[in-house]
This record gives sequence, C-alpha cells and structure tokens, in this order.
Amino acid sequence: QEISKNMKQPKRVSLWRKLISIFIITSTIPIVLLCLFMFYNATEILKENTDTFMQNNLKQLNDNLNIQLEAYEDILYQLYTGDEIVEWVDKLNADEDIPVTVSQLRRYLRGILNSKDYIRSITIITESGMKVTYDCISPTTYENSWIDNFSCSIEELYTEVSADNKMHIYSTEYGTTFASEDHYLFHMANRIIDYRNLEKQIGIVIISLDEELLERILESSRENISANILVDEKGRVVSCGDKKKIGIQLFEKGCSEEIKKDNFVNFVNDMLQTDKDYISTYFYRNEDLNWEIVSAADQSSYMKEIRNNAYIIALVGAFLLCVTLFLIWKLSRQLVESVSTVVASMKSAGAGNLSTRIPVSEAMPVEIETVAS
Repeated sequence: QEISKNMKQPKRVSLWRKLISIFIITSTIPIVLLCLFMFYNATEILKENTDTFMQNNLKQLNDNLNIQLEAYEDILYQLYTGDEIVEWVDKLNADEDIPVTVSQLRRYLRGILNSKDYIRSITIITESGMKVTYDCISPTTYENSWIDNFSCSIEELYTEVSADNKMHIYSTEYGTTFASEDHYLFHMANRIIDYRNLEKQIGIVIISLDEELLERILESSRENISANILVDEKGRVVSCGDKKKIGIQLFEKGCSEEIKKDNFVNFVNDMLQTDKDYISTYFYRNEDLNWEIVSAADQSSYMKEIRNNAYIIALVGAFLLCVTLFLIWKLSRQLVESVSTVVASMKSAGAGNLSTRIPVSEAMPVEIETVAS
C-alpha cells in the first residue's frame, strides 16, 4: 500500500527548476523567433530591392538600345528613300550604264558606311538580281563578306524584305573572319521605296552592323548585374558578351515562361560558373525588335552576407542568453537557499525547538528577511 501510495503521488519539481524552465520558455523562444524574423526580413528586403533595381535597369537598357539603333534606322531610311538611290537602282534594273552607276552607288555607300561606327557592310540587291556592296571587312570592298554564311539564301532574303514596307531586323550570326578576327553581324533591311510609285519593286538595302555595338550597349548597364543577354523571338542568343555563345538556341518559340526561365538560369550558370540556386533572372520584351532582354543577378554574395549577419545575431543572442541564464541561476539559487533556510528553521521550531532562530544573511532577499525576522 505504501508503494502504491508513493506511485500515485505526482513528481514534484523544485522551485529552482521551475524558475529556470520559465525563463528558458520566455526568453529563449523569443530570441530564436527574433533571429528567424530578422533573417527572413533581410531576405525579403534584398529580394524587393533587387526586383526594383533590375526592372529599372532593364527599362533603362531597353531605352538605350532603342536610342542607339534609331540612329542606324535613320541611316537605313536615308538609303531606302533617297532619290539618288532610286535613280541608280532603276538604271541597274534597266541594264543602263552599269559600270558608272555601280561606281557612283558604291562611292555613296562608302560615305554612308564611314559616317557611323559599327557599320561593317551596306548591300543593295536589285529587282534584277544584281548585288552592289561596300564592305569594310572583306579583302576587297566590293565583295560581300557575310552573305555566303547567312542562314537563308539571297532569294529568300529578297522575297521576305520586299514583301512589305517594314524594316526587317535579322539576329546576330557569324559573318566572316577578317584580319584573324571573327566578326558577328546583325542586319537591318528595308525595301527601296520610290514615292512616285509605291507599288514599284526596285530592290532592297541591307545595313550590316557589328555585334560589338550590342555588346557595348549591354555592358553599359552591367553595374551590380552578373549578365545581360539579348534573345530573339526564336530563342537564339543575339548578344551576351561571349561571341562563342551567339546563336545558341535557348528555347523553342512558344514554350512556357517556366521553361524559358529554367533555360536562362542554366545558361547563365554555365557562363558564370556559380550556384544556380542564387541566380535571379528578369525579362523585358522589346516590342519594336521583337527581342527579349534578360538580366541575371548572382545573389550568392548578398546571401552570404545575410547569413554572416544572421550568425552574428545568433552568437550575440546566445551570449546574452548565457549571461541572463547565469544571472537568473545565481538569483534563483539565492532565493531557493533563503527559502530552504526559513523552511529548515520552521521545521525545527515545529519539532519543539522553540529557541530556533532563522539566520539572516546579506544575500537573503528583503521579503524573505522580513519573514525570517
């Protein structure tokens, strides 16, 4: 019966353990939650600031791209609407005074080509199939450097450009090797228009521009950004800062945004050789060119800094926790010892020893000292 009675009695916990347990619950948990909140808050602030910065940067990059290319569109307009061009091309179509006409036309094209940086070739293809070129990256300026390496034939190119009055832009492709250097070109083309007879088919004009122009534009907005990439509507790389990767097919036309994003992340990860889990990609579509501008930010350094700050906060929190725990342990120990002293004296008095006195010490709390006296 005595054993059964002892088993039924609840396990008693000392006052000191209760005080320590309450302290741990009321202080440790809030510190841990505070550290987690600060880490989460810092991560969200970083993401929000990065999103704002990248979107603003993409818009600025898009505006810069449009402004730079508009200057070449003006030159193209000057070529496909110029009365002299129309007159010369009409003569070529009519097989009229061809040597003189070609010489005059090439001299005019040379002046246009030298008027603006990054123009590498200007080509006119007439309705009769004649090709007149002024090219600065071929052994002779009258030979076209890139058209034999182009992805479509002269006939296909002519048919597509002459079908309407819109400007056509062709993505960057390998053009030629000149002076031991590979040249990659993108092209702007338009049908030559005679405003006296808008329906008349005369020919087309093509301006070939060095990809270095696009690379310079992308580099101008690389501050705090890991990579800027231009991609055409077919998913091919137009410019990315690495000529070897130009023309790589990143995605199929019409694929989902999720697939595009994953492919971009893998592509940037291959370029930067970094952890793709920390790469954030942002997209901006240029409606005029039908190209997509992609910016990628490697946030590994920022996340490392946030983790380091979180470690510091955790260490400071642990230090404060240990200091507070020590103080609580010391104070509660004094309280428990004082209570134990009073209880021992009361038990002695209860046993009949009426001369018992409670010893008072300086460490005894005032409340317990009052009870003792």
